[in-house]
Amino acid sequence: MTGSAHSQLAPLWAGRLGSTVLSARQLSARGGTVLCRVEGERTLLSGTCVRYLEGIVHLAG
Repeated sequence: MTGSAHSQLAPLWAGRLGSTVLSARQLSARGGTVLCRVEGERTLLSGTCVRYLEGIVHLAG
């Protein structure tokens, strides 16, 4: 799933459809379904996932 895209699209479609809870499907090779819930300025995403990348971020300071 592309969570960053869904977090931006969910508020747009929630406003257009008049609903704060949406279900979305990603039509790609891996595919997937995500539940989007818009709560004010926050968008909550839920669904199943498979980890494909793991890393460590080092912050200077």
